[in-house]
Amino acid sequence: MTSGQTQDSQLLRAGYSETVITPPVGFNIAGPEHPSRPATDVTDDLLGRVLLLEAGGVRAAIVTLDVWGVSESFAIAVIERISDAADVDTSLVWIGVSGNATSPPLWDVDNAEYAAYAAYVPQQLGGAAALAAARMQNAELGFTSALLGDLASSAHGRAYDINESVPIMVVDGVSGPITRVIGFACPGAVVGADPSVWTADYPGYACWALS
Repeated sequence: MTSGQTQDSQLLRAGYSETVITPPVGFNIAGPEHPSRPATDVTDDLLGRVLLLEAGGVRAAIVTLDVWGVSESFAIAVIERISDAADVDTSLVWIGVSGNATSPPLWDVDNAEYAAYAAYVPQQLGGAAALAAARMQNAELGFTSALLGDLASSAHGRAYDINESVPIMVVDGVSGPITRVIGFACPGAVVGADPSVWTADYPGYACWALS
C-alpha cells in the first residue's frame, strides 16, 4: 500500500438515506402519554434514517426511527439487516428512537396487528442502508447548535421551562450537505391530548426546521 493509499483510507467517508415507516391509517397508535386509539389521518410521515460513517477501514451505522421505543428482538432484526446490507459489523450498528407519542407499538412483541409491519420495517431499513452505502463519499464532520424556540414545547404547553437548544453534528460531503444529526432535551411528544394522526412530532419538525 502506498502512502497515498494509506492517507485515503484514513479519510472520513459518509452516506445517508431514509425511508418512510408510517403505519396505515386505521392501525392503532400507541405511546405512554395517551391511550391507544386508531389513526384517522397522516399529518406527516414517520421516517427511518440510516447514516454510514467510515474511516480507517471501519464502518459504523447510526439508525434512527420516529417511534417511541422498540423491543430487543426488533432491534436485533434491524441490526442484522443493516449489517448485511451495508457491510457493517453488528457491534457498530447503533439505534436511536425519537420518543414521539404517535408511535407503532414496536416494543410489544405480541401485538398481532403489527406483526407484519414489525417484520417489514427492518427490511425497509436494510434497503435504506444499501442506498446509503451506494452514496458513500468523502466527507467532513463539524459541530454546532441551534435554538428552536418556536418548536420546543410539551404535551402540556409551556407551563414549565423547556430546553430549546439543539446540538448538531454536521456531516458534509464533496457534493454538498449529507445530513445533520441532532440531539434534544425537549420532550419528543408535544402534539397535545389524544392525537389520532400519525406524526413524527417534535423530533420530525425539528429536523425539517433545521433542513
